[in-house]
Amino acid sequence: MQRAASLRAFVQTRWGKLALVALAVLTLSASFYYLGPYFAIPTLLLFGLGLPIYLGWKIPRQLAVVGLAAILLSGPIINYGLTSQAMAPSPTFGSSTDLSNTTNGLPVLANATEGPYNGGGGSTFTFSVEIHADRLPSNYTPDQMWLYVSTCPGATGPSSPFCGSGYPFYPVNQTVVNDTKGSTTVTFHLALPGPNIWWWQMGLLADRSILNVTTNKTNTTYQWIFLEVNNAYGAVQGPITGTWLSTYDLLLPQTVIDVLFYPGIVFYLALLVYLWLKRREASKKAARAAAGGASIPPTSGAAPTVGAPGTPPAASSADSAARRPETSCPKCGAVVYPKETQCWKCGAPLTGGGTAPLRSGSS
Repeated sequence: MQRAASLRAFVQTRWGKLALVALAVLTLSASFYYLGPYFAIPTLLLFGLGLPIYLGWKIPRQLAVVGLAAILLSGPIINYGLTSQAMAPSPTFGSSTDLSNTTNGLPVLANATEGPYNGGGGSTFTFSVEIHADRLPSNYTPDQMWLYVSTCPGATGPSSPFCGSGYPFYPVNQTVVNDTKGSTTVTFHLALPGPNIWWWQMGLLADRSILNVTTNKTNTTYQWIFLEVNNAYGAVQGPITGTWLSTYDLLLPQTVIDVLFYPGIVFYLALLVYLWLKRREASKKAARAAAGGASIPPTSGAAPTVGAPGTPPAASSADSAARRPETSCPKCGAVVYPKETQCWKCGAPLTGGGTAPLRSGSS
């Protein structure tokens, strides 16, 4: 308990507050970068809300500042790691890529490569791929080889449900009708502006023509075969046109938005719930205090007369009258009951209006 008290006292100092904010920033950055945005949500709730409350930071304004500092400071840190990751080619980049619609389980397109991976704006980049026409499905022959380069991951057209429209998009193609046997390498050379982070995809358009003997017409069927890339985008990342710093600037806005949108929104929703609970608790305490005060009888403005220590309090006049014994009328001697103002027998007035005890008459 003494150690916990010392820790609570430390976090109330300037260095303690800075240490707590730094802990929230580092844990949020690490969980977001290594585990993803969804795992960053409980991390920020634990180190940005739960731990400060446990250590005595129970003012909502202070907790809001901790969350905001963690979000704003972790964004640039996370972006540093993402930029370094983007600038390095994938370990599997340039390896053989499997394709669907093949024979014998062998890929029609293989050894797709791009180079160089990084260059300045306006640089020319080389894309190449091997076409194995003999692995096409039955009766299919290659027609056109297409290359799609865009800033929208996986885009094969000028508009995408994920990126909208208006993004840079470069589709180029080569006719490969005569490449029907063995392996043929197709190469594209494309100059790209910068700074940008590019993604590319390749697709082979193959066709199959069958003569309809009934109508004496040829029916042509087309089949697309795309590179199967092992990621969620369906495209290969790269090349990157620009410097490390320009790439950092490109990624930073989206990184900050992702941090704010995923763990940030959940954090402030949880803070609102905490604020509501605090106000509810305060209302209950106020209601209990009001109920306790109503049970105490109000006092008059005059201060009560306090007797000597050990003496009983004086009885009121009404209580004295109620306890007063019967007396006799001073005129006729009839017995008069307490609180009477005149004699019931002779009508003589009783001295003191019945408020003071009457002296019993004696014959």
